[in-house]
Amino acid sequence: DALKLQISGSKLVTKDWFGKGDHYLVFKRQRQDQQFELVHKTEVIKNSKDPLWMRMEIPLAKLNLGNMETPIVIEIWDWNAASSHDFLGQVTTTVSNMLGTMRRFAVTKPQSKNPNRDRGELIVNSAEIFRTPSFLEFVRGGTSINVVVAVDFTLSNGHPMDPKSLHFNQPGTWNAYQQAIISVGEIVEKYSCDKRFEAYGFGGRLPGQAKASFCFALNGNANAPLVNGVQGILDAYSGALNTVELYGPTNFAQIIQKAHECSRRSPPNMQEYVVLLILTDGEITDMENTVDAIINASGSPLSIVIVGIGPADFRNMHRLDGDEQRLTSMNTGKFVERDIVQFVSFRDLKDNGPLLAKEVLHEIPDQ
Repeated sequence: DALKLQISGSKLVTKDWFGKGDHYLVFKRQRQDQQFELVHKTEVIKNSKDPLWMRMEIPLAKLNLGNMETPIVIEIWDWNAASSHDFLGQVTTTVSNMLGTMRRFAVTKPQSKNPNRDRGELIVNSAEIFRTPSFLEFVRGGTSINVVVAVDFTLSNGHPMDPKSLHFNQPGTWNAYQQAIISVGEIVEKYSCDKRFEAYGFGGRLPGQAKASFCFALNGNANAPLVNGVQGILDAYSGALNTVELYGPTNFAQIIQKAHECSRRSPPNMQEYVVLLILTDGEITDMENTVDAIINASGSPLSIVIVGIGPADFRNMHRLDGDEQRLTSMNTGKFVERDIVQFVSFRDLKDNGPLLAKEVLHEIPDQ
């Protein structure tokens, strides 16, 4: 279940000398140890004392663990380009208190030297609980799932002849990518409509080419990139590992655009959905182009599951996931229409099959 709500402000204060303030909201929930942790952050609404934030959807499992009386703090901040952001005040409430329409909450700042100052109001224009179907219900409802797989062939993974490489190529053993292909591939294969996958690589240099390709058919056949089942992915991957030079940089945008194209092939009356599975070490180098590609695809029947391979901290992957803050383009200022990205750290979950499956499929019904 999730909370769907829209919030606006009325006569909010600002610390700007000029202008009306650039406001954003931070949602925090109270943990069992009484401390508050961040669970969601809105976009910035610039130069307005009466901002209207975009409609948001926050899973209850993240917001309050399903307890409607868990204290929720909504902080109001004033964004600054050249200095630290200013904390303006907060509202403390619960999900049950927000449900309905036109709920008004006075903004307070208890630790201020002037706690009784009028700091404006937050207005919950609408708030409702809605239930999302499980992934199995999603499929049983008649939706066909098509899976696109993309494997990272960049040199940041390590040379295939190096035993420390995530692509270590030695017959008789599974490297980190092969383990992930098997574990995650078997999860999504169960829901694939025909057990066939479009399989691609990115970041590798093909024979005879001077530069890296950021979307090449894993089986070497650009006109027919489909492979049969998980074994087909493994076979195509092994073949590519022997012919494609690991290169770089690590660019996601083109492979996301390819999956976006796949999601638009079906007629509007067909219930078809595309899941893009990206296996990567996480050292992304085209972040802003990738953000733009995700935002452009966010209105299509597409979900992106990024599986992190290896020991990286995957900070950028968490930004793409967009669970805490709505993804925003630095180039255009556009916002993602819906959260279509789920990040999973294979390192943390590879020995727990049920939890791995839960995380891989977790956000697809919501999306």
